[in-house]
Amino acid sequence: LTFAGLEKQVDEMVRGKSKSHKIIVETNPEDDKISFPDMTYRIQDLPEGDYFRNAAEIHLKERKLPIDKFFVCVGGKYKNRIIIPYYDRNGKLIYFNGRYLGKSKDIVKYMGPDKKTGISKEDVIYMPQWAENGSKIYLTEGEFDAYAISIAGLNGVALGGKEIHDTQFYLMRKYQPVIALDNDKAGKRAMKKIGAYFESHGFEGKVGYVKPPPKYKDWNEMLVKKGARILVGYLMTYERKFDSLMMELKE
Repeated sequence: LTFAGLEKQVDEMVRGKSKSHKIIVETNPEDDKISFPDMTYRIQDLPEGDYFRNAAEIHLKERKLPIDKFFVCVGGKYKNRIIIPYYDRNGKLIYFNGRYLGKSKDIVKYMGPDKKTGISKEDVIYMPQWAENGSKIYLTEGEFDAYAISIAGLNGVALGGKEIHDTQFYLMRKYQPVIALDNDKAGKRAMKKIGAYFESHGFEGKVGYVKPPPKYKDWNEMLVKKGARILVGYLMTYERKFDSLMMELKE
């Protein structure tokens, strides 16, 4: 069964809560602003042969990402989504992003917590493993790219898009930022804006940047096609110092 075929099957299913789904992720909404959506499970805890387990496993394995670091929602608002947890330095859940597994263009690909929580993607950063203060961090757009860089042995951080916000900057102010966005026109424009933002906040001459090779759209694709050793070698070899003036002269 191909991934596309499995996606179609899952999209066409109309499922409620299955009796086979017994192990639910434990959360305490009374103590925390953020908790996982209802009917969210550890992928590996679902029965073998379960549609949602299979869809999530195939999606992550194709991207060479670990199954045990993500979750899957099997019902409700976040049904058929990989749930990507955001943890703070102490391991507390502070946010999540739900990545839709289907192909329908009428359904938004990514969905975070409800707005009533008062926490948005502008307030957080995604760091698979929190780095020590003073460490170099590679800023990506999406979580899977940040995780790919982490697998390569470096510190990947996802901004959740092509912009940087004040709260995110505050969380990164003690690190050495390297801008590593997607290899498209929008990513290149965003790189200049984010670099200029850091320069205007006291990081002039302290910001790096690196772009994926032309044949790869992002770092996760490069991990899949070339492996972790080539990825880390490329990042360390082709990183350059950001200079907004020089960027303008190149245009």
